[in-house]
Amino acid sequence: MSTNNYTTLNMSEINAYRMDGLGNDFIIVDRRKNSINLSKEKIIKLGDRKILGFDQILFIEKLESNSYPIKIYNSDGGEVSACGNGARCVAYLLGKNLNIKEIKLKTSNRLLNAKIVGDFYVELEMGKPLFNFKEIPLSKTTNPSNITLNIDDKIFSGGFCVNVGNPHIVFFVQDCFEHDLRVIGPKIESHDLFPPLKDRLTVVEFSDYSVDDLKGIIKSYLSEYTFCEDALQVIAETSRGNARSCILMAQDIRNYCKTYRIKHVSKNDAMQLFTILGVLPEGLNRIEWQILNILKKHGSCSLASLAAKTGLSRSSIQRDHEMFLLRKGFITIEGLRKITYHGVKVIDKKFN
Repeated sequence: MSTNNYTTLNMSEINAYRMDGLGNDFIIVDRRKNSINLSKEKIIKLGDRKILGFDQILFIEKLESNSYPIKIYNSDGGEVSACGNGARCVAYLLGKNLNIKEIKLKTSNRLLNAKIVGDFYVELEMGKPLFNFKEIPLSKTTNPSNITLNIDDKIFSGGFCVNVGNPHIVFFVQDCFEHDLRVIGPKIESHDLFPPLKDRLTVVEFSDYSVDDLKGIIKSYLSEYTFCEDALQVIAETSRGNARSCILMAQDIRNYCKTYRIKHVSKNDAMQLFTILGVLPEGLNRIEWQILNILKKHGSCSLASLAAKTGLSRSSIQRDHEMFLLRKGFITIEGLRKITYHGVKVIDKKFN
């Protein structure tokens, strides 16, 4: 695997490298000698393709116990535990800098062994997969490569169990979206074959960005404009609780301001933009609004019924809309889809 094309950058006194690994582009910051800290807002701003842009930004830390710790952040400011292509780029950079061929890297959850092969190739050992039933672990002696489970009177056969840092079971099916994975998944992981999930994993809870966090992202991303507080509040509230949606909204605001030659954004400007974009309360889009109204009218619906009523594919409903509705607590899924009390309240809500 090649890791070529790297360029030295200077981001306002920050020395960094832009590198490419199999089509992914990275910014790599060397913190072995100088302590360089970038806030989440700064990472998000640098991640804008109009300013700098990258898939991920990686920081190299000082050597610890014969390995170099690395921290990895996506362009939305969120930290991640691993990236194979990014790690290979770091290994290449360190190898050339230190004139060595073999490099050990340490992410937040594992050690990675890298080796430079030739001029522009880096091999990376991601860790040894575990196939023994005790190491996966499974609760009884069985063949991990041929697992059969009965879930809600449906037979899933030919399952393959493996541990690649955490336990996995893989079933090969014709169309994964024919199965309600949100229902099946928890029932599989709590199956008697698998030890309790809490005994195997560390539970990490993720929450939405706060409104104040989103306000900070908007102001940082659109520093050339000023906002009245009401406008900033309503924009943040409709950003779906995540930085990516917030940045997309900020891009629309920039285009709107350029079109109408606006330097100060009022709440009326924000409301006019929402009308143009079809943005609804709580960041709902028209499809999600339609889904909630269908569920309110019919009480409950199957995924197939929702697909027929909306004209969307089942996979599109699951991937693009249901995850947000579930996270906001507007629907429940227990086989059938049902609207919650909060879902009913939101479709009766109007912007003030």
